[in-house]
Amino acid sequence: EIIGREVLVPEYPQLTGAIGAALYAM
Repeated sequence: EIIGREVLVPEYPQLTGAIGAALYAM
């Protein structure tokens, strides 16, 4: 999860936030 975030943050900061929230909820 952390690795995925670091990779996506520079490309899609907003999208990463949404995905992170969804993954965290699941």
